[in-house]
Amino acid sequence: MKRRHHYVPQFYLKAFRSRPKRINIFNLKQGRAIQDASLRDQCHSHRLYGESDDLEDAFAEMEGRAAPVIHKVASTQRPPEIGTTDYQNFLSFVTLQILRTTAARNRVQRSSVAFARKVFDDAPPPVGFVPNEAQSMALSLSTLQHMSRALHGLRVHVITAPSGGAFITCDNPAYRYNLYCEGVRCQGVTGALCRGLQVFLPVSPLVSVLLFDGGVYKVGRRGVAPSSQATERDLELLNTIQLLAAADNAYFADWGSSPGIQRLAKAVQEERGRNRLRLMEASEVGNERSSLIHQYEEMPDLNLRLSFVSLRRDVRRVPLEARVRLLRKKPPAALDTPALDLEKSGPRIFETRARR
Repeated sequence: MKRRHHYVPQFYLKAFRSRPKRINIFNLKQGRAIQDASLRDQCHSHRLYGESDDLEDAFAEMEGRAAPVIHKVASTQRPPEIGTTDYQNFLSFVTLQILRTTAARNRVQRSSVAFARKVFDDAPPPVGFVPNEAQSMALSLSTLQHMSRALHGLRVHVITAPSGGAFITCDNPAYRYNLYCEGVRCQGVTGALCRGLQVFLPVSPLVSVLLFDGGVYKVGRRGVAPSSQATERDLELLNTIQLLAAADNAYFADWGSSPGIQRLAKAVQEERGRNRLRLMEASEVGNERSSLIHQYEEMPDLNLRLSFVSLRRDVRRVPLEARVRLLRKKPPAALDTPALDLEKSGPRIFETRARR
C-alpha cells in the first residue's frame, strides 16, 4: 500500500529541478525561498485519494501516457494537434491538474461550508451535511469525465520564455482565466464550457502552454503560429498567475530568480487573501419556502494583456453583460436531460434578495 498520493506528478516537477533530485521552493505562507529542497517530498498528501491505491495507480497510468507528450512539447516547442492521441493525452493531464490538487479539494470544501451557512442561516448544519476532506476530493474528481469532454476542442499554443527569463510553476499549476469576460462580477466565467476560457500550464522553465477558445482569441502571429516568444511583461504576468494559483508552494529552477519571485509574491499577497466565493439567493415570488442559491467564484481582474493574444474582431462587438451567457459548445450532460415542460408547470419567478 502506498502512503503518498501525489497531486502533481514527479515527472512534471523534474523539469523545474535545480539539480538532480532537488528543486527550489518559494513558500507563500512564509514568504521566503528555500534552496535545493527535496524534490521527492513535494506535492503529495497522505492517502489523498482514500485508503485504496486504485486512483493513484490509475492516475499514474494517465501520467505515463502524458509524460512523453509534455516532454515533446517542451523540447520541440510545438503543440499537439487537436484530434490526435497526443492532444487527448495532454488534455487528460491538464484536466487532472485542475481537479486532483489539494487546492481543488479545498475549493470544494470552502464552497460546501459557505453553502451550508447560507442554507441554515449560519446555524450549525446537520452532521454529514458538509463533506470532509476525503469526500471533497471525491466530489472534485467525480467531474473528471465531464470536465475532459468540456475542455476538448480548446486550441493549444506554446509560449517560450524571453532570453534570460524562466517560467515558474506551483502545486496547482493549471490556471483558468477568461480575458473575454474580464470585469464580470455577477457570475463565474472560468467554467470548462465558458466562452473565452483560457488555461495556462508551464511545462518547463523555458516553455509554457496556453489552451484557449479559438472562436474568441487570435493567438500568435496572425493567429496561426504554433508558438510565440513572451516579452518580459508577459513572463511577469504568467509567473504572477502561478503565485496566485499556488496552495502553498511555487517551484523554480534558477536560484538567482528568487528575489524577483519574492517581489511578485508580495504584489499578489492581498489578492491571494481575498475571499472570492460568492452566493446569491433568489426567492420565488409567492412562495416563501422556495428559493434558488447561485454560488460561484469571482475571477480576479488581472488585466491579463499578453502580447501574443488578442480578441477577434467580431466578438469584440458583444456587450460584456451578454458574453457571460455564451458557451463554447452544448453541455454534454444536456443531451440526456429532458426539457422542462413549461405548459404543465407554468413559469416561476424568482427575485434576488441577497448577495455576499
